[in-house]
Amino acid sequence: MNSALIGVICFLIMLLLVFHGFPIAISMFLTSGFGFLWLKGWNIAVLETQFGNTFFSTSASYEFAVLPLFILLGTLAGVTGIAEEAFTAIRTWLGRVKGGTLFTVIIANGIYGACAANSQAGTIIFSRLAMPSLKKEGYNDTLALGVVCSSGSLASLIPPSQAILTICLVAPFCMYAGKAVNMSLGTGLMCGIVPGILLIVILCLSVRVYGFFKKGTVPEPDKTKTPMKEKLKTLRLLIPILAVFVVMIGGASLGWFSTTVAGAIGAFVVLIYALCKRVPLKKVWECFWESCLMQASIYIIIVAGNCFSKFIAASGLTTFLGNAVAQLNAPPIILFAVVMVFFLIGGAVMNVVPLIICTCSIVFAVLVDGCGYHPYVVMIALVLLVEVAQLTPPIGMGTYIVANALRMDPMKIFKAVVPFFIVLFLYTFVLAVFPQLVTALPRAMGILSY
Repeated sequence: MNSALIGVICFLIMLLLVFHGFPIAISMFLTSGFGFLWLKGWNIAVLETQFGNTFFSTSASYEFAVLPLFILLGTLAGVTGIAEEAFTAIRTWLGRVKGGTLFTVIIANGIYGACAANSQAGTIIFSRLAMPSLKKEGYNDTLALGVVCSSGSLASLIPPSQAILTICLVAPFCMYAGKAVNMSLGTGLMCGIVPGILLIVILCLSVRVYGFFKKGTVPEPDKTKTPMKEKLKTLRLLIPILAVFVVMIGGASLGWFSTTVAGAIGAFVVLIYALCKRVPLKKVWECFWESCLMQASIYIIIVAGNCFSKFIAASGLTTFLGNAVAQLNAPPIILFAVVMVFFLIGGAVMNVVPLIICTCSIVFAVLVDGCGYHPYVVMIALVLLVEVAQLTPPIGMGTYIVANALRMDPMKIFKAVVPFFIVLFLYTFVLAVFPQLVTALPRAMGILSY
């Protein structure tokens, strides 16, 4: 039997197992093991070679250490009050602007993303922090809930980002501009900065447009003037986040140290800040323990994803798909749309990060090898799709997190996020059409040459 067909069969079996509730890691281990045996004439020794090497290479990877460090950084930041301080500072400056509290939520989420490795922490914090103020000031509930849920997506673009790191760790070698490309963690993180800043602007404009067409949803601002001296004092509240971001990202981008060392430095800086703020040692220990648990759950999925990627590559399926897509002569944007819709549908019934890990080899074969999209553009698009899928029923974990935090009916929140869901989804196509938005900064820094 053709080896590419074996790859297709095993890929479909793996998806079938996943959608029927089997653990993601077990599904990928089983199908990749079965697939390797089928390809190699049922020689059991191939399992020891492939699985043993993958476990060792992942565990021994210097770059892999950055993931638990960024997770620790995020958990420590959550107990220091950094998010609340950022919210207070920004609100002081934007309080007299129409829609200022909503802008504060969006911008504070973006700034907090410089410490939080994922969107869930910011979503919980700002939903509890902002909603009482938004209701008191007379903002429309639907608009307020939509902003609170959707702005959490900024943490997945602004480095450090768990989603970007995960994709860089599991993405296969792919062919772009005639050469084999391997994803770099440092470059991947830099690629998220400009799209993240642009998304802040787009979400703020969306609030303005919503308020323009639906009168009364955005109340008139409080005209009480805040003295400039008091405004300037609040800027010191932003120092911890900016210090962490500048030290980590600035040092890594200038070549002073690697991305992994940057993660260690960032976690250490936030740890010192937590101790200076007299955070109880019990809470600090709980942050370390929570980080260990999160890392353990992610580690086994990443190892399984790497095993499955090796099998897909060994079957020749990625090469076959790349050549097949190139021969279709279909507009690349159409194939891009098909892949994005697939992830939206998949994200409606399962967590999208494992889905990306499962299908990473196939997606890069179709969009990079076949359609010629830049690999880092595909990466950022997938990160955004992860966040969009967090807002979709029936799973929509981001929506349920807000519902649980606010003790609210999830269906009300699902309806509220629809306009912002559309904005986020369309934004992925903007990045596909204008890839320079993703690649310009790392190219200007000299860390991306293609």
